[in-house]
Amino acid sequence: MRLDPESTEAIEALLRSLAIAPTRSLQSRLSSSGSGDVRFASLLESAPLVTDLVREWKAALGADLSVAEALHFEALFAAGAADISEALPPNMSYLKTLHTIRERAALALYDYAREINWRRPVLFVRALAVARGYLRDVVGHSDLTSAARRKEFTGRLGVATVLAARFSTASPSEVSEAIYTLTESLKQGNDPASAVPYLIEAAVLRFDIERDPAALLSQVRSATAYMSKHDYECTPAAQLASCDAYLRLASVARPRARQAAIEQAATFLQNALRNSPDSDDAVRALLLDVLIEACRVGPEILDGDSILGLRLPFGARLDPPSTLLKTLAAAMAARINDRALAGDLLARGVCADLLTLSSAETQVEQLRTAVDLRRGSEP
Repeated sequence: MRLDPESTEAIEALLRSLAIAPTRSLQSRLSSSGSGDVRFASLLESAPLVTDLVREWKAALGADLSVAEALHFEALFAAGAADISEALPPNMSYLKTLHTIRERAALALYDYAREINWRRPVLFVRALAVARGYLRDVVGHSDLTSAARRKEFTGRLGVATVLAARFSTASPSEVSEAIYTLTESLKQGNDPASAVPYLIEAAVLRFDIERDPAALLSQVRSATAYMSKHDYECTPAAQLASCDAYLRLASVARPRARQAAIEQAATFLQNALRNSPDSDDAVRALLLDVLIEACRVGPEILDGDSILGLRLPFGARLDPPSTLLKTLAAAMAARINDRALAGDLLARGVCADLLTLSSAETQVEQLRTAVDLRRGSEP
């Protein structure tokens, strides 16, 4: 029995949208080096034999799958339910097998998206969206996943939404899902140092939608309760996320409380800087420092909805960017200019974004500098 060719056509279209070209590979079946590598012959046939497909899936169980392999296996097994069920050996149930394949596809896609990261934001968001679909299915059938591994999928589902929201707009339901799944992952044993910063960032996303300071403060406190005071203060990503949250709280506070919230945000920032933030967090910290300085000089800069939608360091690519970011874009670009000229790739891209955002049509030199930064040449 052969499967319908339409199954293969659909997955080829999906892979094209992810900038992945499936290629027959002669590598060892134990490891795959490229996202498009396909080492199992049946996956590239237009109408593979069911027996070949089942045999090659059994061979793939002990192998690392490329994105192309994982998506092909999932599409073909999902499309051929009736025939594949009959071809599976007695010790392999169809539903459990399909679930396992979807686990592999979810992880392969998520890792692919993280590898792309901010360097190709449109593709990054697209890959995260597809990964999130598989992750939702896996989490929705968590009884088929071993208890010890459930945190891998609940955590990634929440993180995928937070990462995508740095470059696109998340819906209220997506933000609620992210908060729920990240919290569940912590209950399931996920590493707090990894999950808590994303949970706080998700709470900030919810604030930007609902403007509920009590809910934001409660969420920050419940998130940080998963960490010891020492670990929390020594985790730069958690401190920077909290800094972002307290600047939101400052935006809706009365004058005296506003000043206190700004100073608390400054404390979080200094904690982050004292604990050797990685390159990405260092850029984010420098931008937050510009914002805090501006808030200290003129707290009224936080009036109204100016801070809503602020996503540092990538907020210049959102449409529309926050009012605060447009106001401070030139100062922020100046603050990270040295890092950009020293070759920091993230600083180069962000500095170019900020220069573009702050430039009027007549500021030709700033626009030329932005182009040079994106090109990788020295301005």
